[in-house]
Amino acid sequence: WHYAPVWIFVTSPIIYIILFVVGFIKNLKDFFKNFLNLDVAGKNKIWTNNNQKIDFFIGDSSKNSILSGVINGCIQEIEGVITQYNAIYENLTVILTGGDASFFDKELKSNIFVESKLTLIGLNEILLYNSRS
Repeated sequence: WHYAPVWIFVTSPIIYIILFVVGFIKNLKDFFKNFLNLDVAGKNKIWTNNNQKIDFFIGDSSKNSILSGVINGCIQEIEGVITQYNAIYENLTVILTGGDASFFDKELKSNIFVESKLTLIGLNEILLYNSRS
């Protein structure tokens, strides 16, 4: 298989090889620059608020298909870890925290506790405790 690229390189004029390499690099850069038209500035957010319900089971576009795989993969991974821990610990309490925890609260079938601002609440409690001392 390695004879074909060598043969093409040896028998092709230099200008064709240079144009091919430049065009290939430009197309590669354009592909990664405009990959799925995702904006770095955040104009194309996945959802605008936590109450917005989007069905990610089957994607109707390339972007939604990739999001479907990522979101459903995360949900199945979380469910699997919770199931494994439930097999070991009978009275397990699972706490989900973070900005998108409320999204997963609606999707997960396990018995979980969700507080998206748990870190801020804990830091505030530490601040109040230290101010009383």
